[in-house]
Parts: sequence; C-alpha cells; structure tokens
Amino acid sequence: MSLNKFYGVVKVNSRGQIGIPKKTREDFEFSSGDNLALLVGVLPHSKDAMMLMKAEEWYGLPDSAPLKNSKNHEFIGLVKIAERGQIVIPKKIRSQYGIETGLQILVLSHEKTHSVILALLNQKSLGKWASNMIEGLE
Repeated sequence: MSLNKFYGVVKVNSRGQIGIPKKTREDFEFSSGDNLALLVGVLPHSKDAMMLMKAEEWYGLPDSAPLKNSKNHEFIGLVKIAERGQIVIPKKIRSQYGIETGLQILVLSHEKTHSVILALLNQKSLGKWASNMIEGLE
C-alpha cells in the first residue's frame, strides 16, 4: 500500500477522541456530522493502523473489492465527525490496541483508496511498522 501524504500527529484525549487535522478534513471533504467507516488492521505489515473513509464510499464499494474482501482487516463500524473535527475511537478498539490517553497517532493519506490512515505510535508497533516500511522501500 502506498501512502502519499503526511498530515501530522494527533494525540488521543481522555475520552478516546482524536482531532482530524483541518487540512485532512479539507482534502477528504470530511464535514461535521459525516459518518466515516472505520477499519482496523489495514496495512499489510502492521495491525496497528486504522483506516477512515466516507461511509457512502465504503458502502458503495462492490463486495468483491479488496477492502471488503480481506481477512487481514476488519470493518468496525461508523464514527461521526464532531463539530471541531474530532472522532471517537470506539472503546473496544482502544482496549484491543492499547490506545490510551496521550498516545500519538500519525495521520497519513492513502492514494489508492483515497482514505485516511491512522498509524498508532506506540513503541511496540512503531519499531515493527518503521522497519517494515523501510524494508518495503528497498
């Protein structure tokens, strides 16, 4: 999977929210009240990443599309963008992936699927994620 733009790093707050950077919201035309599909385990070399895309785009994909027809990642459900651009990461996902207050998350774009990738920056996953990214470039 090819990532084509870095939007910044965001932190998880005490309510499990992250703010989607304004430039990201503008580029992807995410607006307050929009429902976004949330998928986990989307990068082939890291289970510690999530994907966001507009719900209508997700539901518009054919069942045979790679994003809908993969055993490597899972559609979790929908999250809604709040007025100031925040989304809440569901408690189940926060528990499963060890997402705690203060955890930093890289916000990147994915050119093939026109979606947003949220890569978790914890020491355990970052080492593997960075190593695999570097290996993929060689």
